[in-house]
This record gives sequence, C-alpha cells and structure tokens, in this order.
Amino acid sequence: MRTACAWVAGLTLPILLVAALAAGAAEPPDSARGGPAPQFAPNPKLASIPAGTAVVVSEGYKGDHNVLDFSGIVYDQHRHKLMAFGGGHATARFPSSVHEFDLDRLEWQELIESVPPKEYTRENAVLDKDGKALGGVKYKGRIQASSRHTYDGLVMAPDRDVMLCLQRVGEIGGGYLDGKVYTECYKGGGLWAFDPVKREWSVSKSSALAMNHVGTAIWPKEPDWVYVYAQTGEFRAVNWKTEEVRNLGRIAGGMGYSYAGLEYWPDEEALVAFPKGSKDNPKNRLMCKYDLAGKKWTTVEVQGDAPDTYDINVVYDARNKAFVCCSGGGFFYYLPRENRWHKAATDPNMLQGGVRHRHAYDPVDNVHLVVGGRWKTVAFKLADDPAKLPLAGAAVAPGNGQAK
Repeated sequence: MRTACAWVAGLTLPILLVAALAAGAAEPPDSARGGPAPQFAPNPKLASIPAGTAVVVSEGYKGDHNVLDFSGIVYDQHRHKLMAFGGGHATARFPSSVHEFDLDRLEWQELIESVPPKEYTRENAVLDKDGKALGGVKYKGRIQASSRHTYDGLVMAPDRDVMLCLQRVGEIGGGYLDGKVYTECYKGGGLWAFDPVKREWSVSKSSALAMNHVGTAIWPKEPDWVYVYAQTGEFRAVNWKTEEVRNLGRIAGGMGYSYAGLEYWPDEEALVAFPKGSKDNPKNRLMCKYDLAGKKWTTVEVQGDAPDTYDINVVYDARNKAFVCCSGGGFFYYLPRENRWHKAATDPNMLQGGVRHRHAYDPVDNVHLVVGGRWKTVAFKLADDPAKLPLAGAAVAPGNGQAK
C-alpha cells in the first residue's frame, strides 16, 4: 500500500491516501476493498414515489447550512448514503464540516466538525515539502480539508469508500482571517480524500493537483483516474493514488464559464457536460461529449424545452438512460434517443434559491436527490419504466410533496 505524506508546520506526518481498515474500526463493505458493490434494500418511501413527482423527504436539519454554499453532494455507492462538503468564502463562516444523509432513515448527520476560524494560523497550515499550501489545517491531532466552494469537485472512488475533492481552496473568507496567512498557507491545491467510515481526511503530497471551478468524473475502467476540467479550459486526468497527471488539452468549445458539472455516460463510454447557453439566453443548447476511448470532444446541438444550466449538475439516470437536472426549482430531463429536453410538471416553489451541484442519483430507489437551502432535501422520480418516457404529465404530491 502506498502512503502519501503531508508536511505540517515543519513536521512530516505519514498519511494514508488509500483508505485502509484500522484496528477496531467497523468492517467496511467489500466494495471498500475493491470487491463487488454491496446490495441494498430499497426504501419504500422513496421507491414508491410516482413517476414525474418530486417529494420533500427531509427538512429542519440543524447542521451548518453554510456548508452548502456553491457546493455539491455525492452518492456513496459503497454505503448507500449521500455526503456533503463545501462552504467557502461567500458564507463569511468558512465551515469545513462533512455531513451525511442516510437514505434509509432519511436523516442528515454531521460526520466531522468544522474547524473554528481562529485555528487558521500559519503554524496550523498543512503544507507540502516546499512549504506550499495543500489547503488544510491541523486540528485536534488530525488534519482536515479547509472550507471551499466545491462546485462539481467532489467524486466517489469506484473501488474504495473514499470521497475525493479536486476543487482547490478559493478566495479568502470573512475579516476574521488574516489575508496574508490565508493566501500563503491555506489557498492551496492538494487533492483531499475523506474516509467516511474512519471519519478522517488525508491529502496528496503534491499541492498542484486540484484546480478551481471544476467538473469531475471517473471512468470505471480506470478507477484510479479522476477526469477534471477547470473553467479556464484546462482538461486533465489525475491519478489519486500515484499523483500522476495526464494533460488532455482543452475542453470543448461552448463549455466556457458556466460551471457545468461533468458526468460519466456508460451507454457511450463518454463524459458529458451540458453548459449554459449565451448570456442573453442561458438555456442549455449544447451537449459536449468526450469519447474516453477516442480521446476527442464533440458537441451536439440539443432540442426541446431546455433548462438554464448555469452552475448546476446534470445527472445520469441509469434506469431511464436519461439525464436529469433541477433548475429554477423545477426538474428537466434530456433523452439522448430523442436529443431533446423535456420539463417535468413539478412545483417550482418547492426548492427556492436553486440547488447548484447538490444533486445525486440513487440507483437503489431510482430517485434523484437534490438539496436546497438549509438542508431541505427533495427526491424526484423520473420513471420506473423508461418505455413510458417522455412523460405525458406529472403532479406534485399532496401536502406540498412532503413524504409521510
């Protein structure tokens, strides 16, 4: 097993970058050791949601909602849960806690607490061997990834129960942080990995692996490589275990500065992005596709009732072989077989303020989970039978879609 070291305030600390089974820790599923993914039983409250319907499944969680700011969630296929991490400067709170949503109990909980801003000192910074910032802080005898807008920079490793973060730390937070110390010691580009079983962060040796304003995805045929693009146009693959980097040139024309997510499309063995349109008409007009075998970008002009895809994820629905997004509080889906967007008849007032990249697909229950402001969590069912798509119409569940 390979180890990676982070240099913290002049001390060299060995940190396992690959998740391992700690003595006395709970036994992880086979998939966390590279074996087959475990089987989970559907939750009747989710699996029974009618086609084309959105339902509020959780609200009122008291966790720090600033974590959600300009940030994303991931589906942990190894444990059948969601995880959220983010925050960043715009919150003026700089939260760094990690939160988990249990898809059986339909409840959120905090896995690791935030580091108080007063701890962001020069002495507590996590640095590489050359003294460059890795984007983390020492706290209570451990290291922890510092707050950042994660955008689409979170991704789960296919063969390990590890959440990877390839979004670097961005601009400074509130006035309580020393600007010079923050820039020199915390604004860094280390690749961070979170083990939800041990509730521990680890980090790469290199401070040049993460980028800013990113989209990420993993090709299951190359489970150690994370494909990542930045809004500046750079596109590359990063091996999160060996820290090798493949430079893949530039992104497709039209992707631009729309903060669009990157998604794996198994039917075509490709990565896809659905960027916003023009400034005057931000509705999506292009599907940008990267052929993983041919290593080439192509673009297709889409048709139909397209959503505004600025700063949101478009997520693949494996059951229906479709792509789904939540935009303006409503749900839209793109059918590749038609090359056409459709709008589902859901309540646009259910999710005020947008969801950005807080959208993940749950294949066990065949629902899309999106998280609005203050942790309001909504499940959307596209269809159980793909032959019935496109939907003729759909209704919001009674009681403002609140799950019972």
